Amino acid sequence: MADLAEIQFLAKRKKEIIDNCPECHGRDLGCACYKSYRVELRKMDSGMPRKFWNYQLPDPKTVSLDRLRVVLGKLQAYTIDLKANLENGVGLFMYGPSGTGKSALACSILCKYFELGATGTFQEFERYITTSLHSREDYRIYDEIKTDLHEVPILVLDNIGYEGVQSIKWMAATIATNFEALLRHRSNFLKPTIITTSHEDLKFFAQAYGECVLSLLTEKNVLLNMTGLPDFRKENGCAQKKTTIKSK
Repeated sequence: MADLAEIQFLAKRKKEIIDNCPECHGRDLGCACYKSYRVELRKMDSGMPRKFWNYQLPDPKTVSLDRLRVVLGKLQAYTIDLKANLENGVGLFMYGPSGTGKSALACSILCKYFELGATGTFQEFERYITTSLHSREDYRIYDEIKTDLHEVPILVLDNIGYEGVQSIKWMAATIATNFEALLRHRSNFLKPTIITTSHEDLKFFAQAYGECVLSLLTEKNVLLNMTGLPDFRKENGCAQKKTTIKSK
């Protein structure tokens, strides 16, 4: 459900996109401005963090880092076949250190699907786990999860493997069971899943959730290894600090 800030933000975007459209001034429902605004609505409904709403997938030719150019090249190839990937349930599995842009890139791909007219959900894995653990006592909650995450055409599962409850046996077993059921259902019904994790060793997933989960994660997904990329959060933070110091 949208909060007040999101509603106000959407109202502002409506004015910018539709009311100020130079082509139709908001009078033609078939105009491109209405299509753009529907994409904005899908972003809000998906639960995508607003800081990623306007993030665009960079052109590989414009970046200087060789490793980043390779990653962006694979993502660009994925977007070229976006319709086929949607029909065949081909997702993405991005793994590598924190700060390398996995969540931002995942959201940029989700936005590409929105432009195709598809709907989707952005879900932090820790929140999914918290909710699915509650379903141990209340099956209505599990039904809600199943309806949304199992059936949504495109799902982004962000930052898997950091829920911090592996040490509690029954929780770990429940998480593994629910996670496997989610991935299996989406794989069986050809629904693309975009997954991000800061774990660099794929063996972790077999140890934490079982060999079957690792197999499902890698079965039909395009794998993107982000290892070797810098921590862009730190770089951007340092750049902002330098700018602040200079302005003073």
